[in-house]
Amino acid sequence: MATISTPSGRHTDVDRAPTTGVGRNAPTHGRAADVLPLAGEVGGMWDVLEMISTSRFCGDEPFAATAHLKGVPALAAIAPAAEPTRSVSNESVDKWIVIGDGWTFFATLDRDGDAYVAISARDRDRCDELMAEVRSKVAPVVPDEDTIPVAFWFCEPHPRLAHRRVAAPTWASIDQNYPEAIRARVALTMQLHRPVGRGRLLLWHGPPGTGKTTATRALARAWSSWCRTTVVTEPERLFSSTGMIFNLVAPESDEVDETDDDDRRPRWNLLVVEDADELLRADARSASGQALSRLLNLADGFIGQGLDVLILLSTNERLGGLHPAVSRPGRCLSEIQFPRFSKEAASWLGRELPTDVADASLAELVPASRPLLPRPTASVRAGPRRRHCSVIRRRQ
Repeated sequence: MATISTPSGRHTDVDRAPTTGVGRNAPTHGRAADVLPLAGEVGGMWDVLEMISTSRFCGDEPFAATAHLKGVPALAAIAPAAEPTRSVSNESVDKWIVIGDGWTFFATLDRDGDAYVAISARDRDRCDELMAEVRSKVAPVVPDEDTIPVAFWFCEPHPRLAHRRVAAPTWASIDQNYPEAIRARVALTMQLHRPVGRGRLLLWHGPPGTGKTTATRALARAWSSWCRTTVVTEPERLFSSTGMIFNLVAPESDEVDETDDDDRRPRWNLLVVEDADELLRADARSASGQALSRLLNLADGFIGQGLDVLILLSTNERLGGLHPAVSRPGRCLSEIQFPRFSKEAASWLGRELPTDVADASLAELVPASRPLLPRPTASVRAGPRRRHCSVIRRRQ
């Protein structure tokens, strides 16, 4: 549980839903609900609930605690009261605020069962008591060992983080899906731990379909004990502002390196920027050029000093088509070209390629390796759904 005592200007770890939805009023709980003061700009019903919670924290309820809970079936199952004071819902998210006598419960629940809870109260003991009560109503969730936690950064209109668990293979289970020429180099990158030296940039490039994204997920899993992974979905927005960069990569006091027993140091940050072609091209337009300058400054300039940050850039561009500042000597911790299969394609596939095919990407080989199956019958389709990891396992 992260306890806070002052308002924060940093991004919030709560998904922002669209400013449309169905609002509904419900009975208030306690006399404190009679007046709902708001402060700041309000952009819709979704913002109203958050502003009420913030205003009460800034007022008579100076003690607050937050929690991220998983496996929550409904907000009614964890709230201190059965009905909200105010609520907003749509097909993706429920938001509740419950106002009691000297306390406020504010929570967001998505359809995956992830709940983000904030409780404020007049005194610390009451705040801790309410949060303990909320936590006691949630059964522990045992995560799937083949998934890892990943954050997704976006800006709509303010910086936000959406948290999900994503399927991630081990490198040993998929290394045969890559040409032998790069396996050892990728394996060495997987084995890194708190790297020293100036190079903080990982540049993975190659044609589409060569497995860069799957290798990135394997890397995030290999580093998960000491490094948290954030996928930057809007790099041009993030790297347009030094303030947003600092807010994202500032160390979290409650996230520590699990491999370091003697010194509970904060985790490192791995920022993943996929399909960064426009950002990295040598002829990038002026706006992208400024974003690239800040990105490189974060990697090994003044901005990055004292910050344990690694940046993985993936692109389909040829190395020769990238901005020379990206690949200059000493800047890249890992620079790997993911090639298409050539002579190894037949071995991987288990049969000869057509005579007019010289090479193939992993994405092209996978469909060719699968036998054609009959469409399932209605009785089969009616059976229980199974969740499959979309990872090509190592061929024996």
